[in-house]
Amino acid sequence: MGKRKGRCDSLRGLAACLLVICIFALGWPDLFAQSAPLPVGLPARAPGYDHYYRSEQASTVFATRWGYFDGYQGGKHDREFGKEPAPTEQDRYKLVPDHGVHPDLPRAKYKTIYQQAYLQGYAYAMQF
Repeated sequence: MGKRKGRCDSLRGLAACLLVICIFALGWPDLFAQSAPLPVGLPARAPGYDHYYRSEQASTVFATRWGYFDGYQGGKHDREFGKEPAPTEQDRYKLVPDHGVHPDLPRAKYKTIYQQAYLQGYAYAMQF
């Protein structure tokens, strides 16, 4: 009975240590950090997005995320098929889509931010 109890105690100790290690590996402060919820309907961050946009502002996140995503997709497509049109001649650049409601941003500012992000996403995709 003594060996069994000792084995259970050491397993519990091991489990507790693993739990603590996992908590710190995942980032203890991040578990309790609260941030403002982002709008629904955003695409996933395309590769390289964090290189240009390290911190997202809630008012411009729709324009930057969609602009970069669309630009990255356009650049990736052009690279894969050997096309080399100027990114400013792409339909998504010239005719900026709304991609949903963005009430905190006037249309002109949304368009400017979207186009800047589009060019960055396009350029990043063309690198590889």
